[in-house]
Amino acid sequence: MLERFVGAIQRRDGAALQALVRPGNAADTEIAALLARSGGCSLTDGTARVEYSLLLTPNTSSAVVRGTCDGAHPRAVIEEHLALQRLDDRWYLVLGARER
Repeated sequence: MLERFVGAIQRRDGAALQALVRPGNAADTEIAALLARSGGCSLTDGTARVEYSLLLTPNTSSAVVRGTCDGAHPRAVIEEHLALQRLDDRWYLVLGARER
């Protein structure tokens, strides 16, 4: 799942990011902010790191994605802190608010 997250960031693919978001959450604003911050960053080989930290339950986790961008990106390094939730044996990003 986090590999798909990194790929979507590199491609600036909002639809792919939305597909990773917990079902029932509207995350357009958060995805737009994430892409404005880190979208289009082509991570240089060997620099992407993912750190996991299990939280309160086996179904809730957090991850920090860090990497060095190539010279074409305005930021030298990206760092994204992600909340994750497992539903029906699949991990999702916890972004946005529950739709009503």
